[in-house]
Amino acid sequence: MADFFDLLAQGETVALERLAGLADACGLTARALADYLPRPGCQAYPSYAARLARGRVRKVPTGPRRLARTS
Repeated sequence: MADFFDLLAQGETVALERLAGLADACGLTARALADYLPRPGCQAYPSYAARLARGRVRKVPTGPRRLARTS
């Protein structure tokens, strides 16, 4: 199980290293990146994975849940 979470962390490291290149390709400025606020739904899986790693998940979700969209 620890290997799984180590693999996830390695993937996050690679993604972080490539983020600047993606931002440049998308034409985002440093200011736009600093002002960006992630949508809560984007954090659902990472939150679940973190709680799973800490042993704080009581049950496995049975399927995808729809989150309310906020503008």
